[in-house]
Amino acid sequence: MDENADEPKFSPVDRAFGRNVKRAREDSGLLQTDIASQMTARGHRYHQATVYKVESGQRKIPLGEAVDLADIVQRPLAELLAPTEQANDERAVHLAAQTFADKVSTLIDASDEVYGSQAALALIVERVTEKYGEALGNPDEFYAMYGPLIGWEGATRIWDTLRDLQKDRQWIALMENMGRDSLGK
Repeated sequence: MDENADEPKFSPVDRAFGRNVKRAREDSGLLQTDIASQMTARGHRYHQATVYKVESGQRKIPLGEAVDLADIVQRPLAELLAPTEQANDERAVHLAAQTFADKVSTLIDASDEVYGSQAALALIVERVTEKYGEALGNPDEFYAMYGPLIGWEGATRIWDTLRDLQKDRQWIALMENMGRDSLGK
């Protein structure tokens, strides 16, 4: 379970609002304690630590507080809500990371399908090999038969895959025989 599941999540908007409040406060020559005093005078329970949390994006702001903060630092609320360049960058990183994660997930799903198809192909090759002996014949016969149906590139890939599967089967058989020989069977 996630240890941080109970911790509040702060959005890029919360962080941008905090950075904008801090910049406006500093531009106005106000201290965090000045903001806290004025917010308290307006009926909000504010301390210097509260102002710090707001400015660092670690506190969600009710709308009434946001309006009063904008009035105290003499900025339009819309200006304090505007994303900063850093917020835009954070949002871009988040979106790129999400896109990457989605693509990786799609790739994993596709590779699972490829492995499933490869396993099915291996079973078919094994059955055909047992039934008819050499399943593939020679490359020219294989390409002549399957090239027009699936395209030359597809036929080449299938030929190579089938050859690899046959080599894998031969290697497994060799390893099994070596294992039996070493056990004296």
